[in-house]
Amino acid sequence: MQKQYERHRREYTLVGISAVIDAMVGKVLSNVYDGSFEEMISVVQNDVYWHFQVDGDRERVSKLFLEKVNRGEINFSSEYELFDKQVSEFEEKVLFLPKENYSLQTYQDFFHYYQLLIPIAYTGMDSADFVSILRPELQQPYLDWATQIRLRGEVIYKNGEMKFIPEYTEWLASAKLTRYSAEELRYLTCHELLGYCQSGIALPEPVTLRARIQNLFYRQGPGDEQELLNGDAAVKKISELHLLDSPEDTITELSVLKGVTAFPGIVQGRVRIIRTRNDMNSFLDNEIIVSGMTDPSYLPIMKRASAFVTNEGGVLCHAAIVARELKKPCIIATKFATHTLKDGDLVEVNADLATVTKL
Repeated sequence: MQKQYERHRREYTLVGISAVIDAMVGKVLSNVYDGSFEEMISVVQNDVYWHFQVDGDRERVSKLFLEKVNRGEINFSSEYELFDKQVSEFEEKVLFLPKENYSLQTYQDFFHYYQLLIPIAYTGMDSADFVSILRPELQQPYLDWATQIRLRGEVIYKNGEMKFIPEYTEWLASAKLTRYSAEELRYLTCHELLGYCQSGIALPEPVTLRARIQNLFYRQGPGDEQELLNGDAAVKKISELHLLDSPEDTITELSVLKGVTAFPGIVQGRVRIIRTRNDMNSFLDNEIIVSGMTDPSYLPIMKRASAFVTNEGGVLCHAAIVARELKKPCIIATKFATHTLKDGDLVEVNADLATVTKL
């Protein structure tokens, strides 16, 4: 039976996200969770990045961690203190390092801290969705701790993937590898760049990296297992696995969407679809943000929006946390919001009932 995959569109760079995935499918996650993700797949077509994970893996891995909480194996206070200390070191050595002080060691440090931080950072994103498996007396302490982790760990993505990776590849292109553009370097895998930084191993030719911008299939699995395809071979593999022909693309006629309430309230307004950060330029005050998910870069328009609706997300996702802070209606986990709604649609967001209705 062919595997089913969860599909998520993201604004990631391969060289950044492949370092995250290396931690998620490798031993570092297993050491904390007693298990890791079976595999994760990165797909790029026409410079648009998609992330895939085996359906059910997120719940399985999260529950493994929560069982450790139930057994009393996680000390919330000491784990947070260590996490906070490591994030501070990451900020000093990588995230806030002046660009003129970059070196080949800097990317090695970046990869090292991702390996350290991702396992605990992950519990502040997804594991809280399954908090019901905890003993009742542990549920609120766990949620409080996971919220702390989520907020402290926000800098990992915000300043890592969004700030450091673009700046570092620009530095590398100008200072070290004049054969490559910064954009081409962002389509390296983490292992390719690590090999160069650590041992001077030659990088793929620029023409290969340019081909990845158009069509890429990169599967990362346990034990450093990987499958990397470009061009026609990538297109064939993507087609064989049906990765980009999900049935949800055909769901366009729903008049009422159901999701999960992240913060209550009822508003009516016009939809603004935000798929990428470039879409924010068209946002108007009091529109309703409809997105796959939000991230810290969305905050300026979230302050001006009347409500938030997302395809994805859990109780501690970025949209949910910001909605609670700003006290704005928010519905998450609708699955199909960006498929069924379009810019300018007049809708009612009833976050009391967790419904979005076209008017």
